[in-house]
Amino acid sequence: MRPSPAFLGLVLATGAFAGEAVKKITFEDDVVPIFRDNCLKCHNPDKLKGDLDLTSFGNTLKGGGSGAAVNAGDPDGSQLYKSIIHADEPTMPPNAKLSARDIGVIRDWIAGGLLQGRSSKAIAGLKPAVDLAIKAGAVGRPEGPPPMPGPLALDPVVRAARGTALTAVAASPWAPVVALAGPRQIVLHRTDDLEFLGVLPFPDGSPADVKFSRNGKLLIAGGGRGGKSGLVTVWDIATAERVITIGDQFDTVLAADLSADQQWIALGGPDRVLKIYNTKDGALEHRLKKHTDWVTALEFSPDGKVLASGDRNGGLVLWDAANGQEMFTLPGHKGAITAISWRGDAEMLVSASEDGTLKLWKARDGSALRSLNAHPGGVLAARFAPDDRIVSSGRDHKVQVWNTTGRNVATAAFKGELPNRVAFSDDGKRIICSDWHGRVLVFDAANGKAVGELTTPPPSAKVSALE
Repeated sequence: MRPSPAFLGLVLATGAFAGEAVKKITFEDDVVPIFRDNCLKCHNPDKLKGDLDLTSFGNTLKGGGSGAAVNAGDPDGSQLYKSIIHADEPTMPPNAKLSARDIGVIRDWIAGGLLQGRSSKAIAGLKPAVDLAIKAGAVGRPEGPPPMPGPLALDPVVRAARGTALTAVAASPWAPVVALAGPRQIVLHRTDDLEFLGVLPFPDGSPADVKFSRNGKLLIAGGGRGGKSGLVTVWDIATAERVITIGDQFDTVLAADLSADQQWIALGGPDRVLKIYNTKDGALEHRLKKHTDWVTALEFSPDGKVLASGDRNGGLVLWDAANGQEMFTLPGHKGAITAISWRGDAEMLVSASEDGTLKLWKARDGSALRSLNAHPGGVLAARFAPDDRIVSSGRDHKVQVWNTTGRNVATAAFKGELPNRVAFSDDGKRIICSDWHGRVLVFDAANGKAVGELTTPPPSAKVSALE
């Protein structure tokens, strides 16, 4: 029997002969580099020529305005393949042709079943890459023990010679765990006994925003490399495995969140566009262009129905999370939005700004409830507790706790450099605060007294493991 052209192409492209394993052609390893070099100037989320986005696996499978771009197992019937061999309009690239090798790689990828990664299985048609969505009514605290991290890597990815400001601090909503984000890694500690738990590597650059899912089982990080790339990664806390990566941006992601039902991932950054992706297939569902400057903060409401986003120009907007429609514009801030946080009942949110104020808003109608002159010079971070208390930090070098009437109910005994990130522990009894030199301090939320300090990067993992 004579070998098929597809098989011969695969042999030639991979160098696989008798007795040698055939290399799998995958989107992540083989196809994306070709797209980056030749296609993404016209087929990215910000341009979408022909409504076709080739920056992610899910969007490539989704296709463009004329339908599916690729049909698994059928290169000759795939519009993308016909376009790159210039057998059909529109030709891709329009004024040139890919090399024979690149054409062969894309043909073999389609013929091989559209593998996303090395561990992926061949598919017969459009199929979700991952489905994180949880059933209605399952939002909130999960049944059983609180979700704690499983075995994590113990050796730090980066150990800076000098202290470096953390980019994000996030506490689990149900477990005594805090995530501390720095260059190329996220370090996890317990908030009760301050024990070091381990490290999640972030090889894609620096995470700029970190959050736990509303059920505490997942950790979300948005980040990247400034001016080069950006993405959002989601880990399963129990297994430390990446379960989905979304975005493939051309600049770092500054703000990101996962909806309570885990159906949507929202992200924003320097391109000023708020984007909402479907976790079922990684497809971009909504591109929202309301913001006039960098998107610096965003968060879904605890019930997942509303998305709040803020920008570097003080713009603050509430969106319908499901359909991407603008609900309310919240005016009043005169400086960059540095943080957004929702109260647990989804009825109220707080916004923090470099104008020095904390503003409380009523979610139902977008009306202003209260404005607090919290930190002269600028508010750097703010977060709701499990109840209606708010912790904030600012350029006045103070870390303070407020109630929703605007009363200052506690002031932490903070002594250090600029306190740039703050969060409450899961039970609201402790405050975790990082300063400009990377120190992470823990305070009693009731009286503001110092409780201890978290070491990040942690002590040598090899030493810790033996002790």
